[in-house]
Amino acid sequence: MTTPLRVTRHFVTVGNRLVHYRRAGSGPPVVVLHQSPMSSLWVMPHIERFASHFTVIAPDTPGNGESDPLSKDRPEIVDYAEALGEFLTALGLANVALFGDHTGACIVAEFARRHPERVRIAVVEGIVVLPEDERRDLLANYTPGLHAKWDGSHMVWAWFRLREQTMFFPWFRHTAASRRFRDVKGPEALHEEMLQLLRAGDHYRNPYDAAFRFRGEQVLADIRAPTHVIVMAFDPITPYLGTMGDLPEAVKIERFGHDRDPMWARSIELLKGAAAGVPPKPTQASRIKGRLVSDVIDAGDRLVAVRRNDDVAGRPVVLLHDVLQSARTLDRLAQAFIGKRPVLAIDLPGHGDSEAGETSVAAWARTVDAVLVAHGLANTDIVGVGMGGAVAAELAAKFAGRVQSTTLIDPWPVDGVERTALIENLVPDLTPRWDGGHALSAWHAARNQGIFWPWYRQSGATMLRGVPDVEDAIVAERAMALFKSAPKAHEAVAAALQYPLEGRLTELTGAVRIAASSGGAHLERARSLAAAAGKPFYELPDAMADWAGQILVFVS
Repeated sequence: MTTPLRVTRHFVTVGNRLVHYRRAGSGPPVVVLHQSPMSSLWVMPHIERFASHFTVIAPDTPGNGESDPLSKDRPEIVDYAEALGEFLTALGLANVALFGDHTGACIVAEFARRHPERVRIAVVEGIVVLPEDERRDLLANYTPGLHAKWDGSHMVWAWFRLREQTMFFPWFRHTAASRRFRDVKGPEALHEEMLQLLRAGDHYRNPYDAAFRFRGEQVLADIRAPTHVIVMAFDPITPYLGTMGDLPEAVKIERFGHDRDPMWARSIELLKGAAAGVPPKPTQASRIKGRLVSDVIDAGDRLVAVRRNDDVAGRPVVLLHDVLQSARTLDRLAQAFIGKRPVLAIDLPGHGDSEAGETSVAAWARTVDAVLVAHGLANTDIVGVGMGGAVAAELAAKFAGRVQSTTLIDPWPVDGVERTALIENLVPDLTPRWDGGHALSAWHAARNQGIFWPWYRQSGATMLRGVPDVEDAIVAERAMALFKSAPKAHEAVAAALQYPLEGRLTELTGAVRIAASSGGAHLERARSLAAAAGKPFYELPDAMADWAGQILVFVS
């Protein structure tokens, strides 16, 4: 039986930027750059093919995936190439073999031109070479703005923008000459691409536009590092490569038909002939003062994503999010602790960017404990929001040595009838559809979460009394969390709601507090739960950003 490829995820701090990358395999290092507007997830086929021969390192280019954008308003490919150099330096790679795909190809080629001493070989597929009229048309029409809108219309645009690209190039030019006679991608593939586009947001435009301004023919003519330009017959950029003049001896053009297998074989052959050196050690992001830093922790049986800040010393506050949400949906709360206490927000397994595993409150608590151990945290204040409170209670019961205090905010104590209804209805239909309708369902379910409880009961009686929590950016984060949790969403809801929360709270003897927001749906439920479990109850302000002050009083 073939052992599944283990692909790990890491962050490294480059100046004041975080760079996220995937890593797999063993042997000499090869760095792979993806195309726009995707992330390193896009080059998983490259990772899977190359990892048998190399240690593959695939970063998210700035502004894509989980990497921070560059600070310039209008970066050029030169800026992305210099950022690549900074990333390589941060990893300790003096020189390396490189593979770039489309926008990634432009970045690699520019890096090879500027820093030939750092390039063992550059293999580039889909480098951009454009006539001036095409360049102007692409710059004018290819990258309209992408901003979250209250009605979710940006979701529809993102879906059909990606779908159109499988039928036309450019996607906005609907002519016979622009048709691409290839199979239209299925809903599952388009869905993954949509998530990557939405995560980039309006930053998706920067690398695209930089690539369209890029003068590939000029850069290739000036390269002295060994460079092989891969040309696939189906690539819409292919015709323009014939317009180039003489190339330097170091640059070779290699043409292939519609079958990618010969391209893979040749690329591996080229990289094997040049790649050398010891792969760098995996990294963790270092502190960036005043902000939350993303990281990925190896919890033994799965990778767990976290967001943290440790600008100050003290006992850490650990935040556990609600079911179907993520650490990012608690950013308003986490940021309020910065400069006051260390804070660590964890994506529970199967949520956010954490890998899934066994779906149960007990399993989630074990994973949280593994994260605390990995961070060397022996004494923490645990704050669980919504059904994250169940995980907090389980952690306090089973791993009390690492828990100084436990605070449950807006818990959901529900009876059997309501529990059944929530299990059946709380998760919207997130099955990818050819028309992208599931994207609108996710958006409006996420928006309704800030207006009704539960979101699917839309009446005056179920409308929340506090300030509607429907800021576009916040709804966008909740919708993204819904998508990320989709594979295990129904299981997660059932596991959380079936947990015997009241019984567990009654058993706890340490410092346990129950709280609820004044304008939320769970104020009276939480008050009743506190009375039944014999625990103190506190009423919090309506806005999440204002909770931290009272929590700090609890846990001082």
